[in-house]
This record gives sequence, C-alpha cells and structure tokens, in this order.
Amino acid sequence: MRHPYRRALALGTALTAALGIAAVASGEVQPQAGDYQGVIKGSTTQGGRNAGEGWFAETPTVVGKKMVPAKDQGYDAIIVPSIGPVEGVKKGCTKKPAALDKKAILLSKAQFSYAKKLPIGPHGRKLTLKTSGKWVDRGTVKGTTQISGGGCDTGKLRWTMTNPPPP
Repeated sequence: MRHPYRRALALGTALTAALGIAAVASGEVQPQAGDYQGVIKGSTTQGGRNAGEGWFAETPTVVGKKMVPAKDQGYDAIIVPSIGPVEGVKKGCTKKPAALDKKAILLSKAQFSYAKKLPIGPHGRKLTLKTSGKWVDRGTVKGTTQISGGGCDTGKLRWTMTNPPPP
C-alpha cells in the first residue's frame, strides 16, 4: 500500500533543494547567524573595539533573515558603527551610540538600508542617521553610516562588522 503523502513529501523536498541550489547558483551570500561587531574604518581601537562600535545579531526567520539586537552581548538595540560618543561630541554630533529604534530589520538579498531622525545628539537633539550594509561573505558585513543635522555631518563613514566578534 502506498502512503498518500509520499508524493507530496518528495515534491516538497525537491522544491526545497532547488531553491537552495538557486540561491547558491545566483551567487547570493547567505549571512551566518550570530553576533556581529565592528568599528568605523581607520578609527582608533583597542583590540578591535572602541566607543563607536556597532553590535547586532543576525537570525533566521520563517520568511528570511533579520538583524536584531545582540542580546547575548547585553544590547537591547541594533547599534551601527559611528564615530562614537567621545569623538562625536567634539564635532557636535553623536553623544550616544548610533542605536536604531527598530527591534528588527529584515534582510533582502543579504543587505539592509535604514534612515531616520533619532535622538542621538547632544541634549537628545534629533539627528538624521543613514546606514546601509551588505554581506560580502558569510561572516562579514561592509557598510556605511552617515549622521547629519544641526551643524553635524560626518560624511559617509565606512565600516566592517564580523562574526565572530573579537574576544
């Protein structure tokens, strides 16, 4: 006696395999799940870390992948690399880390983009934060952050974030 669901199971398995092969064949990077950390290119660091470092986690969902806060590292917000509070205050820019106000950002084709006015300036002043990133391999994201408004303009600051983060 044949099992009535055997054909459906075989078809589902074949479709899943075909989609996986198509993603690999298209050259699309598949981001590695876990915590990512990084800093602005050329910024002074100690062991690969500084006050302007970014932290987030990549996690799979039923509809794809998303960025979320790096809760294992103690963060309750997605933080992108910036010039940091110390350097930022000197330039009239960020007083706080560049923390996003979203708890999750869905990734599309292994990349993301985000722009919004956030209260990250001196005395809670709202500044425009624009950031975007793209996975260049499974454990590396390269991107930019720009903060502007109220006399502040950092220009596009380039960064790299990696998984696993430095110890």
